[in-house]
Amino acid sequence: MHNIRKTLKSYRQPRIINLTNKQLTVEQVKVLSLGPQYAIEINPKKCINNIIIETENAIRCMEPKWQNFYRFQAKLSLNRYQRNIKNPLHRHQQSVIKSLKMELSKEDIIIMKADKNKTLVLIDKNQCKENKYISKGQQYPNDHQ
Repeated sequence: MHNIRKTLKSYRQPRIINLTNKQLTVEQVKVLSLGPQYAIEINPKKCINNIIIETENAIRCMEPKWQNFYRFQAKLSLNRYQRNIKNPLHRHQQSVIKSLKMELSKEDIIIMKADKNKTLVLIDKNQCKENKYISKGQQYPNDHQ
């Protein structure tokens, strides 16, 4: 049973197909392998301002005698939330993506989604224009790996 699992894992399609001479770093491959629909976490400090504004708007709709009580409760909850923010992953992922975008734009390389799966293909713009299989800059055939 254990051998079957190993063989099944080895037949998975790669998430990234690099058709260029560009060598990707380990961090770049990790971020790209998350897929085109992966949403990078928003900086939690930006969310806090929106939470404060929305909470204050909701409190203003309450009876005046309860407003101070709920403001105090909201303040306690936000303080707890701010103390628990320790995930710098979003910053690292954003910096990796930003540097990758700059590198790819300098070298005229584009990233495209492969046809009918979640594989990303890195291809030169010149090669993309010459290739007859690519339509509307969206698809790439699976048989070119």
